[in-house]
Amino acid sequence: MSGYKDFVAGDPLTAAQVDGYLMRQSVMVFATTSARDTALSGVLAEGMFCYTSDTDTVWYYTGTAWEQAYIGRSHATLGYAKVTADQTGIDSTLVDLTGLTATVTVGTGRLIRVTGWATFISVSSADERVRMRILKSGNTVSYANSGNLWSSENEGEELHVQFLDVSPTAGSITYKLSAERIAGATNVEMDADTLRPAFILVEDIGAA
Repeated sequence: MSGYKDFVAGDPLTAAQVDGYLMRQSVMVFATTSARDTALSGVLAEGMFCYTSDTDTVWYYTGTAWEQAYIGRSHATLGYAKVTADQTGIDSTLVDLTGLTATVTVGTGRLIRVTGWATFISVSSADERVRMRILKSGNTVSYANSGNLWSSENEGEELHVQFLDVSPTAGSITYKLSAERIAGATNVEMDADTLRPAFILVEDIGAA
């Protein structure tokens, strides 16, 4: 890029100057990262900035890749998903909790906090227990176990699990919640509604 030029009255303004001083040094607005990559694939230059409106994210180009710019903030929500419907049939085989997946784009050298929350009940007895896990790219990174579950929705056990991802590799990462029954013989149910949704939250909480 061309840096800075102090134009004065009468100076010619060439196409190269418009590109170098204006276009490549403006904060360009795109609907998505895909739209950005398509538009800029042949003119990328280190120091470019842009904004993607689908995720309300500011980006800068390092010369080799786009990175998120954390301007005036150290904490940002990268992904959030919630469900308000029950999930039945949770047995001793690990299953994904439907709808509780967040795929996010992570910058270099960041500290990522992943939080999962859900309520579980037993279908018919009081001696089932459940384990809820956070998976990163398909691998378990954190989990929490319940006590003995009750069959009443009013006495469901709330499970909270958290994972701190220290300086993960920059790029796209998928985090999700899964669950399995770890004691008892009857299936377990994840109990969710509009007042008590189950959710996964992924946050960037600062530099690692």
